Amino acid sequence: VMATLRAPRRRAAQLKAARDKLLVEVDSLSVQAEQLSAENAALAEAVAAAQDSEAAWQQRAQSELQQSEHLTSLLAETAQAPPVGDGAAEAAQRALLAEQARVAQLQLQVNALVMELARCDDASAALCRATLPALGQVCLPAITRLLCPLQTILSGAARLGFRTW
Repeated sequence: VMATLRAPRRRAAQLKAARDKLLVEVDSLSVQAEQLSAENAALAEAVAAAQDSEAAWQQRAQSELQQSEHLTSLLAETAQAPPVGDGAAEAAQRALLAEQARVAQLQLQVNALVMELARCDDASAALCRATLPALGQVCLPAITRLLCPLQTILSGAARLGFRTW
C-alpha cells in the first residue's frame, strides 16, 4: 500500500518541479521580452532623432547653397558695375559693394560656425545617448560648458543682425 502511495507522490513532486522550472523559464522570457521592447523603443527614438537631424542638415545645406549663390551673384554684379562719372560717387559705390561683399563673407563664416555648433551638438547628443543614463547627465553639462563660448559668439552675431539659425 505504501509503495502505491509513493509513486503518485513522486510523480506529483516531479510534475511540480517541472512546473516550477517552466514558470522560471516563462518569467525569464517575459523579462527578456520587456528588455527587447525597451531596446526597440530606444532604437525607434534614435532613428527618429537621426531623421530629424538629417532633415535639419539638409535644410542648412540648402540655405548655405542659396547664400553662396547670392554671394556669387553679388560678386558678379560688382564686376559688371559700370563706372560712375563722378569720382566720389564711384568710390562710394565701390566701397558699398566691397562692404556688401565683406558682410556676405562674414555671414558665411557665421553660418559655418553655426553648422559646426550644430554638428557638435549632434555629436554630444549621440555620445550621451550611447552612454549610460547616469553618464549622460554628467556628459551633457560638461560639453555644454565647452560650447558656451561659441554660443556667446553666435548670440552676439545674431544681435548684430547676422542670421544664426
